[in-house]
Amino acid sequence: MSLFFQVKSSYWRLRAEETRVLAENMTTNLHAYGAMLRIADEYERLADMADRENARNAPREAETA
Repeated sequence: MSLFFQVKSSYWRLRAEETRVLAENMTTNLHAYGAMLRIADEYERLADMADRENARNAPREAETA
């Protein structure tokens, strides 16, 4: 497994949430607001990738029994 994905998906989801909060303070600059929301979406995508990678590498019940 890549070291990149060893970080729990909750880390990336927290980053996404924090980025959306920051974006809310940028509503007067629509370019910055949109950019921050796109960054938050990418953090969510990283979280989904981490979930898939961790599920793929998790021990199967049949293998552990």
